[in-house]
Amino acid sequence: MLDRGPSRDDHAICASRVPGAAPGLPATRRQDDNGWTMMSEERGANGVEILTKVGAVIDALQRRGPSSVTDLAAHVNEPVSSVYRLLRTLGSLGWIEPAHERGLYRLGIYFVRVGGMVESRLRIQHIAWPTMRAVSTELRTACSLFVRRGLRAVCIDVAEDDLIRRFPLRVGDSMPLDRGAAGATLTAFLPQSERDSIATTLRENQDLEEPATMIREQGYGEDIGRTSPGVLSAAAPVFNHRGEIEAALCVSGFSPAESLPPMARERLLDAAQTVSAALGHRLTGPHEAAVTPERGNPRAA
Repeated sequence: MLDRGPSRDDHAICASRVPGAAPGLPATRRQDDNGWTMMSEERGANGVEILTKVGAVIDALQRRGPSSVTDLAAHVNEPVSSVYRLLRTLGSLGWIEPAHERGLYRLGIYFVRVGGMVESRLRIQHIAWPTMRAVSTELRTACSLFVRRGLRAVCIDVAEDDLIRRFPLRVGDSMPLDRGAAGATLTAFLPQSERDSIATTLRENQDLEEPATMIREQGYGEDIGRTSPGVLSAAAPVFNHRGEIEAALCVSGFSPAESLPPMARERLLDAAQTVSAALGHRLTGPHEAAVTPERGNPRAA
């Protein structure tokens, strides 16, 4: 089954997904069924206050560049001692780090990683959207874009035909990599060592090579009613300029009583090639995506 992303109501009552409390942050927390870390009502006000201070410091470092504790304290209108303690906490989380100049601080590697992930996601969404919309309109079905996040395939965009909405997929939905057409496709084009690691973790050493080999040979993966009963889905790989698997383009909404229609298969493969080419992947022949690249995507780990 798909895991739903957090709703607006979830955001209203949840403080963070970070388990436990960092020094200087409220410690009275519990986790809800979705894994969100929640604060008790009596500590909520203090938590919002601290998050506001954190936001002000991060914003100051982003705007002003490397700054001293004194400069930051003056900018956010807080005592120097309070800002110093906050910087120590943020440093332990990797959010800030000492700059080259003695006594100055700058944004940490955490924001570099997050910024790179967001930039990559926004770029591929922007590039893929026209193709996804065209596929959805032509096939009269949903066309979605999935990326790998750890051991899960996460939907980052969906285009749906306005007249037919048979597959209730939302941005933020996710599933384990060993389930669904998108997850299987994202896994099939990873290096052997990564596929073995995923198989060990998700399926207790069960071999995933047979389905992965089939997906690589035909150039796409299928899911017949397993993820969503009564629905056939298919996904094709999208590669970046380094030949690494970057995403999976998925079409959903066909009847499971039928195999993927040849016209739909060709349109899906062509669409995945179009997006791959826009990301800088060089194609040398029809449906070259069926050739396994030797490198995976390091950002997906």
